[in-house]
Amino acid sequence: MITNIPQPEEFLELSKDRFFQALNLIVENYKVKKHIEDDLYDDMINKTELFAWISFIYQAVENFLKSRITEQSRLLLIPDLKNLKALPSQSDKDFSDLYQYGWEDLLIIYATLYNCDQLFVDKFKDLQKERNKIIHSLYRRSFSLKQSIIYVEFFCFKLYWIRLWEFYRPNNNFHWIIDGDVLYNVWRDFLELLQDSFPKKKLKELLWIVPNFICNCPSCSDDSYDIATIFMNKTKKYECLICGKEFGSTEKCKDCSNDKIEECCIKCDLNIN
Repeated sequence: MITNIPQPEEFLELSKDRFFQALNLIVENYKVKKHIEDDLYDDMINKTELFAWISFIYQAVENFLKSRITEQSRLLLIPDLKNLKALPSQSDKDFSDLYQYGWEDLLIIYATLYNCDQLFVDKFKDLQKERNKIIHSLYRRSFSLKQSIIYVEFFCFKLYWIRLWEFYRPNNNFHWIIDGDVLYNVWRDFLELLQDSFPKKKLKELLWIVPNFICNCPSCSDDSYDIATIFMNKTKKYECLICGKEFGSTEKCKDCSNDKIEECCIKCDLNIN
């Protein structure tokens, strides 16, 4: 028999983890570069980390395809079923030891089972070519931080049907990766990177809101981050893009007449933009 047969959820968790690691490489590059003097600033991703970044994105996509394919049957990953030799009289086979389909066959199987547009196919093939160049040849292509964000945004939306910022947001469905303050701080770094890298029109596409940030959040902000995350949402309430909390204003500040949320004035206490 075949042992240790994986569940679709295992491939999906691995996919999300690799995607998260790819995003973290971008954020870590930004955190280092933002402290460099302007005349020395280089927006390109470090070559060594670029190799890891492309590998992470490739693994994220590949494992996503496997997760969707195995929802139908895990045996669809195995090319030659007649050679399994898993009859009762034969020794057990560990699933991970079996030869499995490569990326091109996985893409064909996925496209056969589900709707798959040509743009996704072309992007994934391009990603595969980049990965092969890294492994087998001299790699000369460069990616800026902005280019890398747009690149991963495409795959994030195509795979998980969420926007890039939703992937990082602490109260989303992927919060299992890391918890609490650590994730809040990563998301703040990522939000700061987006604000520094893109005009408002592109930010609206990435964030799904018109980003008119007002002040710090009285609930999740800390002294190490000087970044406004509160905005006025469609219901005319103050909302934090980091923790997702909504705040209604019940009174005005006696000193400046601006709104107060959570007993804090948006101008006097929360560093209005």
